[in-house]
Amino acid sequence: MDLISPKVHGLQRLIDTCRQYGEEFDIIYNETKTQCMSLLPRLLKHTAEPQIFLGNHRLEFVHEFPYLGHIITDDLKDTADIEQRRRKLCATGNVIAKRCNLQRWKSSLEVGNWQRRKIKEKAPHPQQLNISPATITLGR
Repeated sequence: MDLISPKVHGLQRLIDTCRQYGEEFDIIYNETKTQCMSLLPRLLKHTAEPQIFLGNHRLEFVHEFPYLGHIITDDLKDTADIEQRRRKLCATGNVIAKRCNLQRWKSSLEVGNWQRRKIKEKAPHPQQLNISPATITLGR
């Protein structure tokens, strides 16, 4: 569940309402997994985080969290999400290369660019494998 409010006291009221609803219908909110994120302009980033409580537990403020397969950051940039997707693409490419006995690629996380990884055996030409592009599928 996601709660959005432009003001701190509005968010606290929403959380309190959800907690009361949970008590009424035997729903337990996990206090340790519940997190908050504030989306402030750059000029106000250094202000103190407000205190928001779920019951007697003070909620933690985070700078990024995964939401529906994407990484949301408090600066609203896509850098972390793009980096995660680049790593997944590299891993998938290595799986395909390994299955087809082709040359592998790796991602250099320090530099952030693609580098060719040398393998002792020479990779066969794709025509030697008798694989058409339609037979290579990703996922299941």
